[in-house]
Amino acid sequence: QRTSFADLRTAHIVLGQGLVKGGTRDLPSGFIRMADSDDSRPGRLDLAQDRTDLAEDRTVLAHERSFAGWVRTGMASVGIGLGFHALFQALRPLWVSQAIASAFLLIAIFIFLSAERRACAIIRRLESHQVAAFKPVRIRLLTGSLVLATTALLAAIWLLIGK
Repeated sequence: QRTSFADLRTAHIVLGQGLVKGGTRDLPSGFIRMADSDDSRPGRLDLAQDRTDLAEDRTVLAHERSFAGWVRTGMASVGIGLGFHALFQALRPLWVSQAIASAFLLIAIFIFLSAERRACAIIRRLESHQVAAFKPVRIRLLTGSLVLATTALLAAIWLLIGK
């Protein structure tokens, strides 16, 4: 008898000693067995739901770490832009170092906005259960402040420095 992919989604691992009834033949314990529709052991569905909730919590935390990584990458781009401008300020014409530094600052702004957009989209799809997840408002506030600060640095490079 063949098993379809849809049936495999309902399969679960049977642990224990001895042989377990599995379809039309006996299978050794530890093998995959199709879930019986009359499998009404107390707490079985609760355990499955708990595992799903914990997996969702881990996913929420992983996406927060990804957001933090993208913010670090954006901050590194800001640092590279400012460092480049500081090191090559003597370069003539002055606008060359300003343009290269501005490119890194604009890349940083793009990184901040992309990270915010992705993080908020993921938070809307997932529900945290036992962990306190970042609120989208806080992510937007952080992103807004980083974009504002980077824009101020961009303006300072062009308007204040070198005059």
